[in-house]
Amino acid sequence: MKKKQIYSTSLSFFMALLSCSCIFISCQNSKENQTIIEKFTYYTEDSIPIKSTLYLPSHKINKIIVELNYIDIQYVHPDFTSPFDSIIHQDILTFTSNNIGVMRISPRATVISNNIQEAKKLTLNTLAEDAVNACRFLRQDSRFRKIPIGVKGYSNGGIAAAKAVTRNKDFDFALLIATPGIPSVDIRQYYWKNTDFLISYKNFFSNFRKFFPKDHFIYENKIYRATEEKSADELFEECIWNCTNEINRKIVLKEKDPLLIQENIKKELERAFHTESISVKIDTKELGISYFTKDLNRASINDFLDVAIKNLYTPQEINFLQWNPEEYYPKIEVPVLMLSGEKDTYINAGESISNTKQIVDKYGKTNFTIEVIPGADHHFRSLNSKEATVEYGHGERKIKLQDKLYFETILSWLNQM
Repeated sequence: MKKKQIYSTSLSFFMALLSCSCIFISCQNSKENQTIIEKFTYYTEDSIPIKSTLYLPSHKINKIIVELNYIDIQYVHPDFTSPFDSIIHQDILTFTSNNIGVMRISPRATVISNNIQEAKKLTLNTLAEDAVNACRFLRQDSRFRKIPIGVKGYSNGGIAAAKAVTRNKDFDFALLIATPGIPSVDIRQYYWKNTDFLISYKNFFSNFRKFFPKDHFIYENKIYRATEEKSADELFEECIWNCTNEINRKIVLKEKDPLLIQENIKKELERAFHTESISVKIDTKELGISYFTKDLNRASINDFLDVAIKNLYTPQEINFLQWNPEEYYPKIEVPVLMLSGEKDTYINAGESISNTKQIVDKYGKTNFTIEVIPGADHHFRSLNSKEATVEYGHGERKIKLQDKLYFETILSWLNQM
């Protein structure tokens, strides 16, 4: 890879001041194709810097995709200086070799930074807003004013993509990849019954249980004790999940203010489990929550609920739980490709695909195309996927690549759009 040119410029659009410093890098894909990499930073209306990377084909540009993936995790912006990049990020090279540009944007804050609490305030709405600003930024460049620009969201990023295209008419198309097609509260219920994904919830439940007597507890004015079939701990887990499921549906879905939601959740847990009668205090180290103040060595159940609820029901989690595709899909007017893996347990593929089809039929959304990759998981890997050997640390490892139908389906839809 060879660095070709460096320059900086300043742009402004809408109400935001955008300063853009670009680094142009030529990446050789093949004898015929090159990928041009432009790195820059633009600023939101609130003067928050958004670091971005634009990958462009060296010749004709037919379309540009703004990619959305994670709210608070830095998604890699590869420079393709190693074979590893070309394998792991083959999607970028596949798009650019087909005359499609790709723009990746960084989160405003990350969970591995010193701004963990700031990262937890970020939501899917934030990511959607950043996508809208990215589209407006691109439209200011004379090279792209007549180029169709779309948004591509993967997994929960697909939720943000759906929100973005309902907010901004500048987008010309949307790719909703492995996107939940059922309300998030139903996904949480599915996780509880069928997966081990809800680790944060389970940790909260197990720590909450420590404040109650080992042989019994009170829930909704009824005393629960171990039976021949189930232990007291198992019964407690059932009760606390039933309570949580009701909280998600009756409190989280009805309120908008995260602070009020947290307050009402605490009140409901105190009521349902009669916590006013519990005076025991527990060593904060035993509870495994690092956000207690350093001078608090032993926590009451009130102390625990204050901290635990704020860390479980973050603005990010609340915003996710409030997702209902039927509130957004009918409002989308641009062409949409909904692409799912048949075996995707993360989004409960069967129910997600079925519910999406029902919404599309109910509202007569002829702009939606729904495609399913047979046998593919959440990452679109299947039994037919090829393997590649890559260097990892001081050794090598084999990884499964995405099913070739994944790229073929997207490219075919984009070409026919």
